[in-house]
Amino acid sequence: MTRLFVSDNVQKRETKKENAVNHAEIARHIPTKFVGRSGERRLFKFSVVELIPNTILITTGDRNVHTRNETEYTPFRIPRGSVFVRNQRLLLFAFYTDIFSAIRSRMHIFKNAGGRRTDQKQGELPELRLSLSSLHLLIEMIVDYCALSKEELREAMSILDDLAAEMVGKVDDDKVMAGEVLDRVHKLEDSRGRKNPLITRDAIERAYAHIEKRIANIGWITRHIDSHLLALVEETDRCFEVFEKVRAFAELCLKSRLFNTGNTAGWSVFMEEKKKLEAELKSVHALPFRHAAAHALIDLQVAVVRLEPLRSTQTLLSKQALLKAARDAMERILISVRILDAMRKWERLHFRYKMEAASKKPHKRERVRAITSDMREFERDLGEIHDEHLSRPAVPEIRARIKLGLAAITKHDWKTAGDWFDQVSAAF
Repeated sequence: MTRLFVSDNVQKRETKKENAVNHAEIARHIPTKFVGRSGERRLFKFSVVELIPNTILITTGDRNVHTRNETEYTPFRIPRGSVFVRNQRLLLFAFYTDIFSAIRSRMHIFKNAGGRRTDQKQGELPELRLSLSSLHLLIEMIVDYCALSKEELREAMSILDDLAAEMVGKVDDDKVMAGEVLDRVHKLEDSRGRKNPLITRDAIERAYAHIEKRIANIGWITRHIDSHLLALVEETDRCFEVFEKVRAFAELCLKSRLFNTGNTAGWSVFMEEKKKLEAELKSVHALPFRHAAAHALIDLQVAVVRLEPLRSTQTLLSKQALLKAARDAMERILISVRILDAMRKWERLHFRYKMEAASKKPHKRERVRAITSDMREFERDLGEIHDEHLSRPAVPEIRARIKLGLAAITKHDWKTAGDWFDQVSAAF
């Protein structure tokens, strides 16, 4: 089984039977940042299935809410198949339009925090460890505060200023408090207005404690993000497996005597397998898979309706016309599955671009250039999928958005390119 994003060690994990997803629909009141029509904060009731109880939810019905900005409240529709993931600290649920958006967000947080790799050289965790080392050095210098030369004192204050500036602008409370404590060190004096090394050292040790607390929280956060990622990726794999069964069924149908000559001897087997497949397709709730599942269910039923008259010897309808309509329905299903295959490849490319565009590593342009080469090849290959006969053609719009994103990259406009690539994902 091919995973989308997760590392080999995560891939090797096995989901225990007792943790299997319950795809039964339930009603839940979800705390979010959405508001009511008059701007009041309220709990909204959703029909959902739970990937992780009370943590990762997929909506099974549409819901109208409002978003709030500084001056107005805007109507907003949450479509069926959206994903909510609970923020374990804020106890609010973050909203994602589809399951891949949720995966990218979790991966971004996980990677920025430093993940589970202790040797990682980029991200928040190694940066905080470097800050702790600098603070430890400051504490040692201040022990011998009175013996410091002016140059050494200036160096110590420069380190302190850099750390304070780094921390104060952050979102996390512990880092902000550490920054504020360090920012006040210059002003710390005893009752006689003298610089007191003990007071200064005490302040730096408080900042040290705040950063240590943040590091501990990151460990807690990454453990939860890791479990979130595993649940989300396993659900995407499950959906892809459902469509692999759909592909196999459609291919067998197109080779069968039932679909080619109208021989109805295999009718009962066809109906039995169709019924099993429909049950699996109805368990696919998350966008963007839900669209493909809904269309596959329609086309399966179309095939039945077209083939049913062949069981009667008195039908007045054209046998060849009925068989062609049934085969067309199966062909549409196969095209939908090919588009899902393309979506899987695109999401890998999209994620690679997101990580590189946000990276501060050297030679960024060369690495982005390698990704864009793969994207151009992907766009050309996508042109071989002809989905104009589907009720919801997507390929022309997807190709157009990829080209616009690639054009933005040639101007080194990473943000505009990223926005276009987000729209590519939304178009599948």
